[in-house]
Amino acid sequence: MNIYSLYLWRASLHGHFRYSNARVSKRLFIRNRLLTRALLYPSIVDDYRRAFQILKLLPCDVFLGPHSEFFSMKEKMTRMARGVKPNPFIDSAGYREYVANGERDFQKTLEAQNKKKSACQ
Repeated sequence: MNIYSLYLWRASLHGHFRYSNARVSKRLFIRNRLLTRALLYPSIVDDYRRAFQILKLLPCDVFLGPHSEFFSMKEKMTRMARGVKPNPFIDSAGYREYVANGERDFQKTLEAQNKKKSACQ
């Protein structure tokens, strides 16, 4: 089961590698697939936890995604048009926030599904 795809590459500026870039192809966490998929995919919870650990360690200066709202593209383009420096697309904090939000959403969903599962037993 492919939960997400992540593409990493380095970009150069004036011939020097300077930026680490990341592009995600889907949301980091897909609700309603956690415990409902556990019978078919017993390690899904551990795999999510491991994925979040790895994502937090990856360097990322320029964060992109398939949907503009994933990385605040409209706001960044507006700031860039106004001449804001440094380049608004250099946003490692935005990447870290995206990963943290995904992990938080994962934890909340896991807790809610565990409570619901316990109530049914």
